[in-house]
Amino acid sequence: MSEVGDRPGRQMRLGRASLVRARRQRGQAMVEFAFCFPMLLILVISIVDFSHYLETVNNLDTVVRDGTRYASIDTAATSYSCTSGNLNCPSDTIQGVLQAEAESLTVPAGGVTLANTSCTWGGSTTPPDLSAAPAAPDSPASSCMTIAYFPPNFYTNGTTQQCAYYVAGSGLDSGSTCTAATAAVVQITVAVVRADSDNPITLCLNNLKLMIYSTYSMAVV
Repeated sequence: MSEVGDRPGRQMRLGRASLVRARRQRGQAMVEFAFCFPMLLILVISIVDFSHYLETVNNLDTVVRDGTRYASIDTAATSYSCTSGNLNCPSDTIQGVLQAEAESLTVPAGGVTLANTSCTWGGSTTPPDLSAAPAAPDSPASSCMTIAYFPPNFYTNGTTQQCAYYVAGSGLDSGSTCTAATAAVVQITVAVVRADSDNPITLCLNNLKLMIYSTYSMAVV
């Protein structure tokens, strides 16, 4: 058979080969998509979750700063009157100010709920010494807060040990050697456990911690 006579058959064979290659390429693309899509989805979810984490950190810093400012001005003994574990302390208490601020700053994200529960350090409610790098509290069940005061001689001899601190539901600690009115510095620590922190992929990718805490100090006026 001449070359001219065989051309239609060769074209048919080439067409079938091209069709087979196209099908193989489509199959390969589907397999690649099946492998890549879960990774892309995890990456997107992690970015969203990390953004929420940063929002919570920023909001918690604002809550603690505003609460400390309120505590530095309002030094009345009634400013701590709230039962332990209460989620809605009176608005004229320091705990109530912290709780209201936490709810109002994070409304789009559902709010951060703060319980009137004392933070602990190594199992003790006694706050650590005043420091430029405050120690992290123990991870609470859901949230906690601590209001601590430091003595006037903090400025003269550098005494960094607290002289009074609030115990949830009990007022100032019985061993206090100063009051809110006589202290020089007030420090507030708030810690929360993220409600969405059970995402192990996010924790691995972003090296996030289950607990977020913030500490702020201010001179009593």
